[in-house]
Amino acid sequence: MRVRTGFVSNSSSTSFTVYGVKLENESEFKDLTGIGLYDFLRDSDLDDFFGDPNEWNPSIYVGLVLSGDFEHSPRSDLREDETKGQFEQRVRDLLPESIPDDRIGMFSESFYNG
Repeated sequence: MRVRTGFVSNSSSTSFTVYGVKLENESEFKDLTGIGLYDFLRDSDLDDFFGDPNEWNPSIYVGLVLSGDFEHSPRSDLREDETKGQFEQRVRDLLPESIPDDRIGMFSESFYNG
């Protein structure tokens, strides 16, 4: 039996940490804001991210990526000269004001797409 003693990555092909809002479905965004989710995103600098596709009803996240690996393609929307606090404020400024503060936060997901 071979034993691996070096770096071992997790088995997920997608993992990310998003700062923004977590939704159970598209209509929840409209309930909170009065705006359709994709109408909002079309004119926004924010993105949407979907949770584990193996779940019956994966969550939807609207925000920016603090850190992520999307099928071995790294991504971060944190600017080089930006603190974490400034990053969070930038996201808050981009989200509609009608979203309650207690709905905005840091969310992480990881799953295997294979």
